[in-house]
Amino acid sequence: MKRIFSGRWQILVLAVIALVLMLVLGVQTEQSPIRLAPLVISVGVMLLNSGANRYAFLAGGLNSILYGLSFLHYGLYGSMLQAFAISCPVQIATFFLWSKRGYKSSTVFRTMSARLRILTAALSLVGYAGYLAVSLHIGASSPYIDSAIFISGIVLPILSLCSFREYAYIQPFTALLSPIVYITMLKENPDISVYLVYSIYSYVCIIYQLLSVRRFSKEQEGERVENA
Repeated sequence: MKRIFSGRWQILVLAVIALVLMLVLGVQTEQSPIRLAPLVISVGVMLLNSGANRYAFLAGGLNSILYGLSFLHYGLYGSMLQAFAISCPVQIATFFLWSKRGYKSSTVFRTMSARLRILTAALSLVGYAGYLAVSLHIGASSPYIDSAIFISGIVLPILSLCSFREYAYIQPFTALLSPIVYITMLKENPDISVYLVYSIYSYVCIIYQLLSVRRFSKEQEGERVENA
């Protein structure tokens, strides 16, 4: 397994394949360029993200503006607000904080204390239960998975903003939810195939990201020992 993920050329090849598939499927399903553009750019963002590169957050934050404009075009005002008011500023803030504690192309990672882990888990469960209750009340589609995606979309950016390496260990589990949702929707909505391809590619990048965070963390721990 380690050998499979040891090089960078594999993820570059995968990015090209994903990009070609997304463009082909986008044309076949008559996707609007306004809708497709930020998703295509996200392929590059995730490529940076696979190496735990802090510039992924800068690129992702700027790309959130395109997502927001796309959501505005389709009248999805809630998603537009989330892109403009949350995703964009949080990612850009993460870039500057990671740069302030820069280590090579990444940052100096921190480790959560046991108390902070318990507190984070407890608040996440409370938030999940609250959002799930609302989702069930309004009859939302896939409420259990959707609630998990929503809560992870809040918790993980905060952990990465604070340079806690735990975000990279949690994300592979939560990132599995998106492909599952898209697969269940594929029969009734063939145009979702573009997002399914991206979600699978994104998941592989997240695995690479975890390995990158682990590598940087070990290097940093070794340098602390040598400098002690």
